[in-house]
Amino acid sequence: MASTPESITNALAPARQAFYQSIWQEHFPKLNLNGSSKISVSDIEMAETLLSWLKDSSHDLPKSISIPSSPSNIASSPTSPTQPQFPPKTLDPTLAKIANITLLSESETLSDDSLTHAFAHINIYHHTHTLPLLKQIFYSLIPKGIAVITITKHNPLASILSSILSTSSRRNSTSSFDEGYISTEQDIRDMAEKAGFEVGKIRISERRIEVKGKEELGRLRGEMERILDMAVGQRGDAQSWERGFDGVWEKEVGKNGGEGAEGERSLGVECWVLVAMKWDLLCA
Repeated sequence: MASTPESITNALAPARQAFYQSIWQEHFPKLNLNGSSKISVSDIEMAETLLSWLKDSSHDLPKSISIPSSPSNIASSPTSPTQPQFPPKTLDPTLAKIANITLLSESETLSDDSLTHAFAHINIYHHTHTLPLLKQIFYSLIPKGIAVITITKHNPLASILSSILSTSSRRNSTSSFDEGYISTEQDIRDMAEKAGFEVGKIRISERRIEVKGKEELGRLRGEMERILDMAVGQRGDAQSWERGFDGVWEKEVGKNGGEGAEGERSLGVECWVLVAMKWDLLCA
């Protein structure tokens, strides 16, 4: 099972950042996030989005931000050979000057009982890999520490890629792109409890990373076409995917907007939002 191509992940960045901000806005009154907070985030994009949102909202910046070297989408398998590799992203120097940010090396891990908050996004759910990540987050939190974790439930872009590639390659091999197991709310709740979070301190809701507007949808479609042309072209059947792509794309995008121009419709990545507090005898 391979993760969604990184170019697609990058193309979703504007919608994903808006999604993060909406989650923080909704839960901020109960997070107790302030100038003394010590937090971790799953990647540089999330750190930059959080800092920009806090500044724009006139909230205090946290005392420190830690970014683990291992991304939060460790549930993904190794990258497919057809996926282009992107250079590691570096932190915006402007934001680095206004906040105490630490990029952990491969040999460094988050210390136990060191964080007040942990924010993470998991691109692909897989119990075997996602549970250890949640355990790591749980142990890194101090008593009453709060985790806000978003977990992809269903990514229609991965579904489209998987459908087209599997159709065009049935005589050769199965698709390299698979969205993985579609988790249920009970899956997420059970996993959070196994990680150590108190049963009564777990809240789960469902939200969408929404991509809408003719320009944004057109940009995503163009990236999908580029990936399919490259992937299927390597099998000597470069045009075969075009016969089915239009119908699959229109069906997925049309689910959210009905009839009308493409700019009136949307494409949504369904996500679980897990908000959980570390609770032990010290909190009683």
